[in-house]
Amino acid sequence: MTTPIVVRIEPPEGLGQPSRVWQAVVRRRYLILGFVIVCAALGVTLGFVVEPTYKATAVVSVRQGGSMSSSLQSLGSKLGGLGALAGLMLPADEAGSSARSMLESKLVASRIIDEAKLMPLLFPRRWDAKAGKWKDDGSKVPTIADGVKRFQRKVLSVDYDKASALISVSIVWQDRLQAAELVNAVVREVNETLRAQALRDSELSIQYLEKELLKTEALGLRSSIYSVMEQQMENGMLAKVREDFALRIIDPAMVPDDDDIHWPKKWALAFTGAFSGLIAGLFCCFLLVLREGRQNANRERNSEEDEHPREQ
Repeated sequence: MTTPIVVRIEPPEGLGQPSRVWQAVVRRRYLILGFVIVCAALGVTLGFVVEPTYKATAVVSVRQGGSMSSSLQSLGSKLGGLGALAGLMLPADEAGSSARSMLESKLVASRIIDEAKLMPLLFPRRWDAKAGKWKDDGSKVPTIADGVKRFQRKVLSVDYDKASALISVSIVWQDRLQAAELVNAVVREVNETLRAQALRDSELSIQYLEKELLKTEALGLRSSIYSVMEQQMENGMLAKVREDFALRIIDPAMVPDDDDIHWPKKWALAFTGAFSGLIAGLFCCFLLVLREGRQNANRERNSEEDEHPREQ
């Protein structure tokens, strides 16, 4: 008759018994404290070693077309298809969406990178400052597309507050003076780009309306076309004289103070290091408890075998 073999698996001594685990933690409290102190010290040291970055922010609002936009849309509705072709049937909030999109566009980012010569600063490890060229170590030379990706991901941030309709444009950079300059440069570039686009659209619309004026003899339609042309001329004039054409600066970017460091935050690194040290210390304590439990179980098993030797 076959005797069934029953295998009973029990956790090692100490595991599953909170009192003993706690005793083990208390017994090794200095080991855990050592982990906490060492990791916290490493965090603080990292805060002094890592190059600090500063954050500059400008608050802007989108300029609304106001009465001019309303009159243009009213004229566009009267002219129907002709107004649409002349660029008059635009949504009221198109300027706002265009400005917000332009702030995060690759076009603006590439122009800022090119004008400020940021490529070596965006990829400092690949740039040979002494030779003034990219390192010839077999790695890929960064392209302007790579620079735009890094600039948009790590340097530039745009936050839109729907409640106040305000836009916060921020730059995180190593040089606090250049950080403020870059923020203002981004806002200025968006205004210049949209202003040039508005001037171009106004000129094309006037040219189109002049051609349509020569084709029609109806007095009512000619009067409407003249009104549209007048509005387009006024729009072009505003684009020429208004520097903050699309974005009005509410709070310009200021140079951060020398001690106003965005990253690294030494206290945050110290706290993170201390918490990581606590977790590492407890994990090490757990491993030691597990090891002792197995050793105790093996000793008990060996002692039982010595007391009850197998029958020959």
